[in-house]
Amino acid sequence: MFKHFNEPVINTRSINCTVNKVGYHLSYNPSVADYGSHTTALVLLGRVFFVLNGNHKEYILEASEKDGLQGCIDYFIDNIKMANDLSEHYIIIGQNEDLFELTKTALQSIGQLNIDRISKAVEGK
Repeated sequence: MFKHFNEPVINTRSINCTVNKVGYHLSYNPSVADYGSHTTALVLLGRVFFVLNGNHKEYILEASEKDGLQGCIDYFIDNIKMANDLSEHYIIIGQNEDLFELTKTALQSIGQLNIDRISKAVEGK
């Protein structure tokens, strides 16, 4: 279940809500301020954000509960046409500069096979 949390320093409730899993978390942000639309993100090891436009909480959580991280990756690939322009999957497939070594984190988390699948999905977008 997605839950809000308290922001530590300012002690107010977060705008986004999250579900924490081992090695990744899911996040839904109803604000349009940062990404230009409501967004749902798969976050790898707290560092790499795969961001879809829109509210996908129900479906990505279902994928996570059924098949774990792999289910979330599959869901992201199946919905690649809804990827936000600021999603960091563009970095890990080499389309944007990797200033913070996010590719290394993605490789550790999801492996080369899934990175190749994402790259192929983007090509077919």
